[in-house]
Amino acid sequence: TQHRKPRILFSLFTAPVLLAACAAATGQTTWFVDNIHGDDSNPGTSATTAFETITTALSMTGNGTNDTIQVAPGVYSQTNGETFKFNVPRTVSLTGSAPRTTIIDGEYPTSGYNGELLRLASNATLSGFTVRNAVDGQTSWWTGGIRFFDRPAVDGVTVENCIIHNMGRCIYAGWAGNGGEGILNVTIRNNFMFHYTADAVGLWGDNVNGTVSVGNKIVNNTIVSDAN
Repeated sequence: TQHRKPRILFSLFTAPVLLAACAAATGQTTWFVDNIHGDDSNPGTSATTAFETITTALSMTGNGTNDTIQVAPGVYSQTNGETFKFNVPRTVSLTGSAPRTTIIDGEYPTSGYNGELLRLASNATLSGFTVRNAVDGQTSWWTGGIRFFDRPAVDGVTVENCIIHNMGRCIYAGWAGNGGEGILNVTIRNNFMFHYTADAVGLWGDNVNGTVSVGNKIVNNTIVSDAN
């Protein structure tokens, strides 16, 4: 069997090694998740009383709460009790302990989360995770890891210090041609993305109804293509 040598498309790293995620900004409430030692019947307000699943922690947050969800090392998957997709509300931060040890795993499903593993609303933050295995073999062109979604504009979303792989699209936003949304002040930085069938990063802003896509930053990412 002949193996193709991956091509480095864009890299500002000296090596594809990521540092542990920076701590998220302090929110109104910090929720803790630990799928090894936690329990969803716990209050979830300290490391020793953590929830077992991210699903439960997200159910405790809401748009505009400025909450932080702090996730301990582990594999967070449907096998381990999660329900995808994860909807991260406006202003909520979902923070992993470190990308190599804190893993959101789609487990290659054939159905169940309608297109992406995580959906981030405006001013939400995702940092410090591996996000993997969202390709389902049937709709792999559109199946993705992380999607930014809000109306009338996606504004202020951040994804940083993550490893993202085995996707149709690693990170994407927009509904081009379907009513439109602007994409504003998005930050995508210090991520390592590889093994995708469509895009590493795809942002489609329609610039309709006076909403213009501006202020976006895509910096210091390592992107490896499998293509010839």
